Amino acid sequence: MGIVYDAFSWCDAAVFASPQYWGTITGQLKIVIDRLYAALFGHPAQKKFVVIMTARGGMYDMAMDFFSIFTRFLAWENIGNVPGAGKEEEAKALGASV
Repeated sequence: MGIVYDAFSWCDAAVFASPQYWGTITGQLKIVIDRLYAALFGHPAQKKFVVIMTARGGMYDMAMDFFSIFTRFLAWENIGNVPGAGKEEEAKALGASV
């Protein structure tokens, strides 16, 4: 986590990319985000973030709600989302705009 903490301390934007399991993010990404709480909460930093989720189907509400709540605590700005499979070009365009 030391490497992750360091990266989050200097980055301007974060990309959260995860497959979707049971309508939300993977357990591994949830663990990282939970451990970021201690390092980031209460230390305002004007950061931006994007979310890239892959899965068939269109039920991304729970995952997007999770990111909305977690980043609201940190006062981060969402600058784009790419939910869904087969959206490589959309993800590349978002990445180029960051």
